[in-house]
Amino acid sequence: MNGYRLQAKLNDAVELLEMVKGQGLELDVVAYNIFVSGFTRFGEVERTLDFINDMRLEGLEPHQATDDLISGYFKAKLFKKAHDLFSHMKCIGVKADVKTYTVQIDGRLIAALLGMPHSPSKADQKQ
Repeated sequence: MNGYRLQAKLNDAVELLEMVKGQGLELDVVAYNIFVSGFTRFGEVERTLDFINDMRLEGLEPHQATDDLISGYFKAKLFKKAHDLFSHMKCIGVKADVKTYTVQIDGRLIAALLGMPHSPSKADQKQ
């Protein structure tokens, strides 16, 4: 029950965000990161990705948000998506820092404990 209330509050916050944007105000990295962290915490990785894409469209650097999303993918056991996003961010020039590598190590440990591959095999990468 508590989860439903919190989810409703996230949806209310998104409505407020849309209202603010509708008035021509621009969001900064801090505002976007609040949403990214909130949706990641609730396992809403696709909505998190939407916010990261919005950030990029606004010309903002999604570094912390990307770390949160990768962490969310790992927690949801979506290891290939986490790996693909990490690779994509490197390709577009987002520089990794200590937090980025900590997230990677944590995710790979989760995968190892579950007996799952932490990254796609060579065969998967060719597809």
